[in-house]
Amino acid sequence: MIAVLLQLTLLFGGLSLLAFGGGTAVLPDMQRAAVDTYHWMTAPEFLAFFAISRAAPGPGSLIVVLIGQKVAGLVGATVALVAMFGPYCRLGLAPACGARAGTDGHRPDLRQRHRADARHRA
Repeated sequence: MIAVLLQLTLLFGGLSLLAFGGGTAVLPDMQRAAVDTYHWMTAPEFLAFFAISRAAPGPGSLIVVLIGQKVAGLVGATVALVAMFGPYCRLGLAPACGARAGTDGHRPDLRQRHRADARHRA
């Protein structure tokens, strides 16, 4: 079970970093890995999961949850979800956290800034 969870993590973690512009960019690689490499499912099952992921609300990349659930149950679904969306979210949040850290964790008080600008103009 641990080996399968590790495979899910490595597969979807790697694909998440390649999925710029959406998860559709990595669907062929996802199918190749799930069907041909790891033999987790058949091609018709993958197609059915793809149809369900497109019909359900939310991002189309949620197919990873369905694949993870088929492979390793609820734990697999959770691992696949975190592996697919976690790295990209962390990369997206890193600049925001860095900008916040640059202000010593404190937001400047806009009223004080306005008062200082008014005094400077006078």
